[in-house]
Amino acid sequence: PKFTFHGFRYMQIDGFQFSNSAFTVDDVEVEILVLYSALEDAGDFKCGNEKLNKLYRNTVWSQRDNFFEIPTDCPQRDERLGWTGDAQVFAGTACCNMVSYNFFRKYLRDVREAQRSDGAVASVCPDILKYSYGAAGWADAMTIIPWVLYQRYGDKGILEENFAAMEKWVEFQRKSSDGLIRPETYYGDHLNFSSVKTPSEL
Repeated sequence: PKFTFHGFRYMQIDGFQFSNSAFTVDDVEVEILVLYSALEDAGDFKCGNEKLNKLYRNTVWSQRDNFFEIPTDCPQRDERLGWTGDAQVFAGTACCNMVSYNFFRKYLRDVREAQRSDGAVASVCPDILKYSYGAAGWADAMTIIPWVLYQRYGDKGILEENFAAMEKWVEFQRKSSDGLIRPETYYGDHLNFSSVKTPSEL
């Protein structure tokens, strides 16, 4: 369909083999367009270990795949959304790979617009899901991303632009905790490898 995109490694074309026509896969012409926000390269990496070089190249391609107007978490399935947790974890690496200041500056506007009046930050921005706010790790994007941008680019303006929203997020945490422990949040110890379940409050 038009107006959609998918990340993929392999493509399978189905349907023609059931149509009783002489049409074969050799008759198919496919055009693949790589779509991403065109950010200037900020750095490069190469060493004598080809596996490490491949890991770096894969990281850069993953950034391209997931930087399409907003920082998404995965382009190949139905989560092509601006998850704040993924964005804040990857922001530092993103800035090393590509000049990402304006990209994240625009995304931070989305995060501020989705922030509730009590200071809780949405897990997805733009906030199209409207169900998870204030989750540890995700909502921390409101403070982590501006700080990373300041560290990488030295522009105090990004802190000034986001300071009120950062302050609201910190105040939300203060009001919703006993001074140290916050109430259970939506995701808890997300993707825990252990059979031991960490209490979500921690």
